[in-house]
Amino acid sequence: MLPLGTNIELKRLPKATLVLIVLNVLVFSLEAFLEPGGRRWLFDLFRFSAVTKNPLSPITYTFLHGNLFHIVGNMLFLWIFGGPVEERIGVKKYVYYYFGAGLWSVALWAVMHQLGHPGSPQGIIGASGAVSGVIALYLYRCYYSKLKMVLDPIFLPFKFNIPAAPLIIFWFAKDLLQGIGSVGETTGVAYWGHVGGFLFGFAVARINRYGHEGQLEHTKDKLLAKLRESDGWKTSNAEKELLQLIKLSPQDPEIPYQLAQFYAAHDRRKEAEEHFQLAIQRYLSTNSLLGASTVLELYQYRGKPLSLHYHLKAAELFIEQGWTDDAFKVLAPVATAGVSADALTERAMALFIKACLALEKKDEAAEAYGVFSAKFPKSRQLPVLTKAFTLHPNDIFPVRAEEPAKPAVAESGKTSEKIDAGFEVAAVAVKIVSDPLFFFLWIVLMSILSFLGKNSWQTQISMFTLAFFITAFYRVEWLDIFSTYNRPSEEKARQEVDISLCLSRAQLAERGEAFPKAAELYEQLLAMDAKNIQARFNLARIYHHRLQDRDNARKHYTLLKEHAPKDHPFHGEAERGLQESAFSSAG
Repeated sequence: MLPLGTNIELKRLPKATLVLIVLNVLVFSLEAFLEPGGRRWLFDLFRFSAVTKNPLSPITYTFLHGNLFHIVGNMLFLWIFGGPVEERIGVKKYVYYYFGAGLWSVALWAVMHQLGHPGSPQGIIGASGAVSGVIALYLYRCYYSKLKMVLDPIFLPFKFNIPAAPLIIFWFAKDLLQGIGSVGETTGVAYWGHVGGFLFGFAVARINRYGHEGQLEHTKDKLLAKLRESDGWKTSNAEKELLQLIKLSPQDPEIPYQLAQFYAAHDRRKEAEEHFQLAIQRYLSTNSLLGASTVLELYQYRGKPLSLHYHLKAAELFIEQGWTDDAFKVLAPVATAGVSADALTERAMALFIKACLALEKKDEAAEAYGVFSAKFPKSRQLPVLTKAFTLHPNDIFPVRAEEPAKPAVAESGKTSEKIDAGFEVAAVAVKIVSDPLFFFLWIVLMSILSFLGKNSWQTQISMFTLAFFITAFYRVEWLDIFSTYNRPSEEKARQEVDISLCLSRAQLAERGEAFPKAAELYEQLLAMDAKNIQARFNLARIYHHRLQDRDNARKHYTLLKEHAPKDHPFHGEAERGLQESAFSSAG
């Protein structure tokens, strides 16, 4: 069996992993083109052994490999397990732990080797120990994941998924037993190096509580799976996962908000209000705009106002974003009801009057102004409000001009884009090398070389390169890759900002049950980014379940099916949505 990847989708390129792979491949290429004497000199200088005088040999030995199978195996495992680990623990820690595993690998190997072979000059090479540490980190952090396997890339290219944890534990146990059996014997594999790197990675993961993070991520995945299987909170049975998430991450505001949604859908009002309040408190200290939206949502749900300071804070945040209509909605129930002569009421009423004028609600503004002037006759806001009645509605809350971008930032963006392009090409190269077609071609070509008696290092590299380019020709959409980087960086950065802002506003509108407005915003977003499958999925569901627009629902389900990969959950959702909307239309 050969692993091809995992079921964990990466959100960004694993740049540190790609750099390590490229460095290892470059060093191996140097080995391949050296004469036997030069290669022996390189190994003697950079390997780790009792007679090596290089003080950096506990690091440099990880970049040396004995043959092509050795480096391909190590780099394949580093690519499969390194990306998810790097994304979850960060680049700096990942690189630090990678070389730390290499050091502990060589340390344990040296101790066990000297016990079995005192005074032996035998050395150790290869990244296996460092990669073993990465695999241990992966086991602890992503214990719930599955590996994508193939029985045999040549004769039995049957792909299937198996749980990662049992396979990794079996592999470690096998190495440990083989290491114990190798004490006192000379072997070509440094089993104790594998064991040392793995134990280091496992200890680091334990100390950093990566298991807790893995449990949190796994619980969220189960929650999302239950939501995908149901039609929203009302038909879901996700209370167990939500309560577990609150225990695992007590400061995350999104979890009590989701739990409030669940209780509201199941008509458990007391629990719903309690968790809405909790979500508001946490949102206002982390993501204040979402907190403001939740204040409005809780008011609309319970039908009576919250404390005045919540309404005022929400209104001020809405005004900053230019969402005057939402500010009016959140202030209307508290601005004139039970007016008291305090500073909070004064600010709330003044802001409410301005919001009314900005929305051209002159009658409400005049009525509130009469109450305000009677209650606060000496307020400093009176002259400001009096002048506001003479202004154009668009001038009540003037829009702040955006600062122009600095040239240095644009240049930095261009440099970053070039670097990202390089990493993208490197990622494609690694994907090609892990392709079953590449393995098939390479082994066939190597077999032909062996039959002809021309199995030198130079011819091996040539066959490797030939198999690589043949696979690339059949597997890679090169035009799509290169067209991605023809767009000017400044335009790309501006578009990303517009997309992010539009997505935030659409999600807030959807959460506030303003579904026509949410649909309009999602349509704007898709006009900028037609391949945004999350926005396409949200829009299709709004048209289908909220607006009862079957034609538009079918249109976006069809486009979603085209853009989403076949193994993506949204692809199945698109097929199900098409079936449901067709059935509804027929009915």
